[in-house]
Amino acid sequence: MVDEMGDSPEASDPAPDPQMVFMDKLVSELSRLASSQDEVLRLARIIDERAAEVDDAAQRAREFLRVQLDADLDDEGLQRLMGVIMNAVKDPTGEDVLTEEDRREAFAKAVEDAVSDLPEGQASAYLAAVGRAISGPPSGHYLHRSLMVTLVGELEMLVNSTARACFELKPGALSASEHMMSWNEMSKFNSLDDVRESLVDRVIEDVMRGSLDDWMSFFAKRFSIGKVAASDQFPAQEVLQRRHCIVHNAGNASRLYIKKLERFPECKAIEGERLLVDSVYLREAADILYGLAYSLVWSAGFDLLKDEHARSHLGRSLANECYFLLQNRRFHLVIDICNNAPIKRLPEEHYLILLVNRWLAYKRTGRFQEVEKEVRDFKTATKSKEFQLARLALLDSTEEAWSLAQSMLKNDELSAAHYAAWPLLSEVRAYGESLEETLEVEASTGLS
Repeated sequence: MVDEMGDSPEASDPAPDPQMVFMDKLVSELSRLASSQDEVLRLARIIDERAAEVDDAAQRAREFLRVQLDADLDDEGLQRLMGVIMNAVKDPTGEDVLTEEDRREAFAKAVEDAVSDLPEGQASAYLAAVGRAISGPPSGHYLHRSLMVTLVGELEMLVNSTARACFELKPGALSASEHMMSWNEMSKFNSLDDVRESLVDRVIEDVMRGSLDDWMSFFAKRFSIGKVAASDQFPAQEVLQRRHCIVHNAGNASRLYIKKLERFPECKAIEGERLLVDSVYLREAADILYGLAYSLVWSAGFDLLKDEHARSHLGRSLANECYFLLQNRRFHLVIDICNNAPIKRLPEEHYLILLVNRWLAYKRTGRFQEVEKEVRDFKTATKSKEFQLARLALLDSTEEAWSLAQSMLKNDELSAAHYAAWPLLSEVRAYGESLEETLEVEASTGLS
């Protein structure tokens, strides 16, 4: 469910309210993170769909050879050599009765036969290309790891930008010692604003070199922002540590990885063990990182914003972000956000939007029975018709929901765009389409 009412922040105001500017920066950063994650997850889906092509060892060998050789590629000879090496030597009876020496001799003879017809002088190049192609991990492995690094990098950008926005709203948060600067250093700047920006840069750069714990402690101590509880739990800590292993330890569990996570019973890794990053892990990591970002924006916004207008805009924006997550089918993330965020502290209209989105997420994950009583007990007589429509759709009163939706569309109480895109109404729209098809058939056959 999305809130379509209300104006956007007054961007054209010649003297914008600092509170509104701060709120807008927080929301923009969260929206940017969501868009970046959508692209990362889209690329992960493409890798899955084209896994056979991406991880085709024969194609990799061809590419290696085209770089090394000027002559035309003997593709038939390459395929023959690839088959010999990949299949090795198997006893035709299916029983491994050959001695190790016999296997080595048979393998050497098979390779010798396979390379005998290759262009003269190129056998070693073909052997090297095939060896490289089949000995390394699948290409998708590298792509997934790169996407993982990107996901964490996007969170780092949000943390950095949020810290800057906090300093802009609370310039007094710079301590006296951080104002220290020599005259020679100050003379390089054109204004006091430039000096202050440089000081903020120093502080934030120092913070960003630290760990996830350091980031969250910085916000808590410097700006009295409530600490994000999830940041100290295993899933978030593990994602950040796995990223460090990808960048600094070839994707293998390092001693530091184990030391950082040893306090969690969930940590089962062994030093040197390869840490898997596939599309499933990427989706889980994206949800964990977005959850951290959402909680940080929530805490920073509601702890620092004092203006009720700004707080209302923030509440609506955070509710709408969950709606966009529903559209992208990130149902588990919506459930986690709504269960962990203090959504009851929001104004009722925004709280109810999040509540409806939470119920839908449970329904789409096959867990509706966990919240069905809440939905049935939801009193809508005094609520807007959108909430009445939502309750009917959630309880599968599809025909009644469709009739109400048509009435709302006719009376401009529901926009056509919202009707077409609202995930909650997918069954209602399907019912309407089926009804129209039935009426068309009856009309064409004279049965109406």
